Amino acid sequence: MALNSRGFVAIRAYGHILLLAAHHHWKHQGHILGTIILVFEQNSTVRQKSPN
Repeated sequence: MALNSRGFVAIRAYGHILLLAAHHHWKHQGHILGTIILVFEQNSTVRQKSPN
Protein backbone atom coordinates (compact mmCIF):
# COMPACT_ATOMS: atom_id res chain seq x y z
CA MET A 1 0.00 0.00 0.00
CA ALA A 2 2.79 2.41 0.90
CA LEU A 3 4.55 1.59 -2.36
CA ASN A 4 1.37 2.25 -4.33
CA SER A 5 0.71 5.63 -2.72
CA ARG A 6 4.36 6.65 -3.13
CA GLY A 7 4.25 5.66 -6.79
CA PHE A 8 0.98 7.54 -7.21
CA VAL A 9 2.54 10.70 -5.75
CA ALA A 10 5.52 10.32 -8.09
CA ILE A 11 3.21 9.92 -11.10
CA ARG A 12 1.20 12.96 -10.04
CA ALA A 13 4.36 15.04 -9.63
CA TYR A 14 5.57 13.95 -13.08
CA GLY A 15 2.14 14.75 -14.51
CA HIS A 16 2.29 18.26 -13.08
CA ILE A 17 5.76 18.77 -14.54
CA LEU A 18 4.36 17.75 -17.94
CA LEU A 19 1.41 20.08 -17.39
CA LEU A 20 3.75 23.01 -16.68
CA ALA A 21 5.81 22.14 -19.76
CA ALA A 22 2.64 21.99 -21.86
CA HIS A 23 1.57 25.43 -20.65
CA HIS A 24 5.05 26.84 -21.29
CA HIS A 25 5.13 25.54 -24.87
CA TRP A 26 1.38 25.83 -25.52
CA LYS A 27 1.71 28.26 -28.43
CA HIS A 28 4.46 26.22 -30.06
CA GLN A 29 3.18 22.67 -29.54
CA GLY A 30 -0.54 23.23 -29.99
CA HIS A 31 -3.31 21.72 -27.86
CA ILE A 32 -2.69 17.99 -28.33
CA LEU A 33 -0.28 17.46 -25.43
CA GLY A 34 -2.27 19.75 -23.16
CA THR A 35 -5.48 17.89 -23.95
CA ILE A 36 -3.87 14.52 -23.18
CA ILE A 37 -2.59 15.84 -19.84
CA LEU A 38 -5.95 17.43 -19.04
CA VAL A 39 -7.70 14.09 -19.62
CA PHE A 40 -5.07 12.38 -17.44
CA GLU A 41 -5.63 14.92 -14.67
CA GLN A 42 -9.42 14.50 -14.84
CA ASN A 43 -9.09 10.69 -14.75
CA SER A 44 -6.81 10.93 -11.71
CA THR A 45 -9.33 13.17 -9.93
CA VAL A 46 -12.15 10.72 -10.66
CA ARG A 47 -10.02 7.86 -9.33
CA GLN A 48 -9.26 9.76 -6.11
CA LYS A 49 -12.96 10.41 -5.48
CA SER A 50 -14.05 6.80 -6.11
CA PRO A 51 -14.65 4.78 -2.90
CA ASN A 52 -12.19 1.94 -3.65
